[in-house]
Amino acid sequence: DAPQETVAAALRGWLERHRRWLLVFDNVEEPQAVIELLPRSATGHVLLTTQAETGWEQLANPMPMEVLAPTDAAGFLLSRTDQQGPEAVAAATTLASSLGGLPLALEQTAAYIVAAGTVSLAGYAELFATRALELLTRGQPLGYQHTVATTWSLALQKLQGTEPAAVDLLTLAAFLAPDDLPQPLLTAQSDVLPEPLAATAGDPLALADAVAALRRYSLVRAVADGLFVHRLLQTVVRAALGKQVEQTWAASAVRLLDAGFPGPDAAVATWPESQRLLPHLLAVAGHGQRLEVEP
Repeated sequence: DAPQETVAAALRGWLERHRRWLLVFDNVEEPQAVIELLPRSATGHVLLTTQAETGWEQLANPMPMEVLAPTDAAGFLLSRTDQQGPEAVAAATTLASSLGGLPLALEQTAAYIVAAGTVSLAGYAELFATRALELLTRGQPLGYQHTVATTWSLALQKLQGTEPAAVDLLTLAAFLAPDDLPQPLLTAQSDVLPEPLAATAGDPLALADAVAALRRYSLVRAVADGLFVHRLLQTVVRAALGKQVEQTWAASAVRLLDAGFPGPDAAVATWPESQRLLPHLLAVAGHGQRLEVEP
């Protein structure tokens, strides 16, 4: 019946007087939520799990959790569903690639297959090719209340109210290749983008703030000047848009690459830039053709 602050202080005092303990904070939203709860001694260990990629440098030693390697992801699906044979192995390999090695998505897929009882890995892979978003909202992951789709949707809802330009940046990225989107491309060609993203992309400081907002929820990774977005997140973002809005963003992505890709008469020195942009060019061309937008 004691106030929470009193209980927390008593627990912190006990930990500071004892050794060899492990204190776990699960799914912490931001450092400020736990900083007053941390023991002021090094007699034990504290483990925090969080979606927030940034802000921990002065408080903890961050240990990023990477996606599973393709062979490990396929092996997990086969083991979790208890399926064998060449067809199952081929389907597990395909799904491992489609799901991008994301552990939550792999568990959700396996949980759905096991619960259904009549769906094989091969059948799920075939369904996923055309009905990915529906499947990403089904299948309850073991020990976790949210699916892949709802986990990302909740994060996007929070951002929409505070950082709409960051959501727009992620929406644009959903129509590009998932890996290594050059931020300088966005800044140099900001005039072809819709507002408020155009104003944000044209200001390096504002663009950095938008990227930081997405990184707080692990929606993007930033390596040097490139942005990386998980391919499943791209699927979820695109599927949540209405047809007209999807066409608008696809057209913006086409115009971005049309303006930023070196022309056929460009100097040899631009070839490395062209090589970096080529996956994005192919992605926007595919979306543009699919949605019948910019020529």
